Amino acid sequence: FAVERFSNEMLAVKDSLEAGLAVETASVESFKSGMELTLKQLSSVFDKFHITEINPVGEKLDPHKHQAISMVPNELPANTVVSVMQKGYALNDRVLRPALVLVSQG
Repeated sequence: FAVERFSNEMLAVKDSLEAGLAVETASVESFKSGMELTLKQLSSVFDKFHITEINPVGEKLDPHKHQAISMVPNELPANTVVSVMQKGYALNDRVLRPALVLVSQG
C-alpha cells in the first residue's frame, strides 16, 4: 500500500505540471513561479516518503553514495567532492541513485 500512497501523491505533482503546460499565455516569470511551486510540491512528497537528496559538496568521496566522474585540480584534500554534476537520492538511507561528482586531485 505504500506504493499506492506514493503514486497518489505523485499524481498531484503530474496534475500541476499538466496544468502549467496547458496555460498558453503565461509569461516566463509566471511559468518559472509555477515550476518552483511544483518543485516544492515534489519535495514535499519526497519528504513524506523519506526520499533525501545526496548533495555532498565538501565531503570526502564515499563510493557507496557518490560516483566520481572526474578529478580536478583543487586546493581541497584529495578525494574531496568539489562539485555535484547530478544529485543523488536515498530512500530511508538506502541509495537509489549515487551523486555524480567531481573530486579534488589534492
